[in-house]
Amino acid sequence: MLAAISNTQLAPPAPAPAHAPAAAVAESKPDNAAVVSPQFADTSTNTQVRTKKAQPPSGKGKGLNFYMGPADSHKIRQIAAFVASQGLRVSDSNIIKAALRLAQLNSGFLAAYREVVESDGRRAKK
Repeated sequence: MLAAISNTQLAPPAPAPAHAPAAAVAESKPDNAAVVSPQFADTSTNTQVRTKKAQPPSGKGKGLNFYMGPADSHKIRQIAAFVASQGLRVSDSNIIKAALRLAQLNSGFLAAYREVVESDGRRAKK
Protein backbone atom coordinates (compact mmCIF):
# COMPACT_ATOMS: atom_id res chain seq x y z
CA MET A 1 0.00 0.00 0.00
CA LEU A 2 2.85 2.40 0.81
CA ALA A 3 4.30 1.73 -2.63
CA ALA A 4 1.09 3.00 -4.24
CA ILE A 5 1.06 6.12 -2.06
CA SER A 6 4.66 7.13 -2.65
CA ASN A 7 4.71 5.97 -6.31
CA THR A 8 7.67 3.72 -5.63
CA GLN A 9 7.69 -0.02 -5.78
CA LEU A 10 8.79 -2.16 -2.89
CA ALA A 11 10.94 -5.13 -3.72
CA PRO A 12 9.23 -8.49 -3.03
CA PRO A 13 10.82 -10.56 -0.26
CA ALA A 14 13.67 -12.77 -1.36
CA PRO A 15 12.62 -16.37 -2.00
CA ALA A 16 13.83 -18.93 0.50
CA PRO A 17 16.58 -21.27 -0.69
CA ALA A 18 15.36 -24.62 -1.99
CA HIS A 19 17.19 -26.50 0.76
CA ALA A 20 15.75 -24.37 3.63
CA PRO A 21 13.59 -26.23 6.15
CA ALA A 22 9.86 -25.36 6.40
CA ALA A 23 10.38 -23.53 9.72
CA ALA A 24 12.89 -21.17 8.11
CA VAL A 25 10.47 -20.46 5.25
CA ALA A 26 7.69 -19.64 7.74
CA GLU A 27 10.03 -17.29 9.62
CA SER A 28 10.92 -15.39 6.43
CA LYS A 29 7.33 -14.15 6.09
CA PRO A 30 6.99 -10.51 7.28
CA ASP A 31 4.99 -9.97 10.46
CA ASN A 32 2.62 -7.50 8.83
CA ALA A 33 1.76 -9.68 5.82
CA ALA A 34 -1.97 -10.21 5.41
CA VAL A 35 -3.41 -13.54 4.48
CA VAL A 36 -5.94 -12.95 1.74
CA SER A 37 -7.45 -15.02 -1.02
CA PRO A 38 -6.01 -14.66 -4.54
CA GLN A 39 -9.09 -12.79 -5.76
CA PHE A 40 -8.11 -9.85 -3.53
CA ALA A 41 -4.44 -9.81 -4.53
CA ASP A 42 -3.31 -6.63 -6.29
CA THR A 43 -1.25 -8.05 -9.16
CA SER A 44 -0.26 -4.65 -10.58
CA THR A 45 2.04 -3.83 -7.65
CA ASN A 46 2.55 -7.36 -6.33
CA THR A 47 1.01 -6.41 -2.97
CA GLN A 48 -1.92 -7.86 -1.12
CA VAL A 49 -5.01 -5.94 -0.02
CA ARG A 50 -6.30 -6.51 3.51
CA THR A 51 -10.00 -7.06 3.86
CA LYS A 52 -12.16 -6.00 6.80
CA LYS A 53 -13.68 -8.55 9.12
CA ALA A 54 -17.24 -9.48 8.20
CA GLN A 55 -19.78 -7.51 10.21
CA PRO A 56 -22.76 -9.38 11.67
CA PRO A 57 -25.92 -8.77 9.68
CA SER A 58 -28.04 -5.93 10.97
CA GLY A 59 -31.47 -6.79 12.28
CA LYS A 60 -30.07 -9.23 14.80
CA GLY A 61 -30.71 -8.83 18.50
CA LYS A 62 -28.73 -6.67 20.86
CA GLY A 63 -26.61 -8.24 23.58
CA LEU A 64 -27.84 -7.41 27.07
CA ASN A 65 -26.71 -8.28 30.59
CA PHE A 66 -29.12 -9.11 33.35
CA TYR A 67 -28.20 -9.32 37.02
CA MET A 68 -30.47 -11.72 38.86
CA GLY A 69 -30.66 -12.80 42.45
CA PRO A 70 -30.56 -16.45 43.51
CA ALA A 71 -34.36 -16.78 43.49
CA ASP A 72 -34.63 -15.50 39.91
CA SER A 73 -31.75 -17.70 38.72
CA HIS A 74 -33.41 -20.69 40.38
CA LYS A 75 -36.68 -19.90 38.58
CA ILE A 76 -34.84 -19.74 35.23
CA ARG A 77 -33.29 -23.18 35.96
CA GLN A 78 -36.76 -24.60 36.81
CA ILE A 79 -38.19 -23.29 33.54
CA ALA A 80 -35.16 -24.62 31.63
CA ALA A 81 -35.69 -28.06 33.15
CA PHE A 82 -39.36 -28.00 32.15
CA VAL A 83 -38.56 -26.97 28.56
CA ALA A 84 -35.81 -29.63 28.31
CA SER A 85 -38.23 -32.30 29.59
CA GLN A 86 -40.41 -31.51 26.57
CA GLY A 87 -37.54 -32.46 24.25
CA LEU A 88 -36.64 -28.89 23.26
CA ARG A 89 -33.23 -27.23 23.26
CA VAL A 90 -32.89 -24.74 26.08
CA SER A 91 -31.20 -21.36 26.33
CA ASP A 92 -31.63 -18.71 29.00
CA SER A 93 -32.13 -16.11 26.29
CA ASN A 94 -35.05 -17.97 24.76
CA ILE A 95 -36.59 -18.55 28.20
CA ILE A 96 -36.51 -14.82 28.93
CA LYS A 97 -37.95 -14.00 25.49
CA ALA A 98 -40.80 -16.45 26.00
CA ALA A 99 -41.53 -15.01 29.45
CA LEU A 100 -41.63 -11.49 27.99
CA ARG A 101 -44.06 -12.58 25.28
CA LEU A 102 -46.26 -14.30 27.85
CA ALA A 103 -46.34 -11.29 30.22
CA GLN A 104 -49.68 -9.56 30.56
CA LEU A 105 -49.65 -5.83 31.28
CA ASN A 106 -52.04 -5.66 34.22
CA SER A 107 -52.11 -5.11 37.98
CA GLY A 108 -50.38 -8.47 38.58
CA PHE A 109 -47.41 -7.32 36.52
CA LEU A 110 -47.24 -4.01 38.44
CA ALA A 111 -47.30 -5.86 41.77
CA ALA A 112 -44.45 -8.13 40.63
CA TYR A 113 -42.51 -5.09 39.38
CA ARG A 114 -42.88 -3.31 42.70
CA GLU A 115 -41.64 -6.45 44.50
CA VAL A 116 -38.58 -6.57 42.24
CA VAL A 117 -37.81 -2.89 42.84
CA GLU A 118 -38.03 -3.40 46.61
CA SER A 119 -35.61 -6.33 46.50
CA ASP A 120 -33.17 -4.68 44.07
CA GLY A 121 -29.93 -4.23 46.01
CA ARG A 122 -28.53 -1.70 43.54
CA ARG A 123 -31.11 0.95 44.40
CA ALA A 124 -30.53 3.22 47.40
CA LYS A 125 -33.61 3.49 49.53
CA LYS A 126 -34.87 7.06 49.85
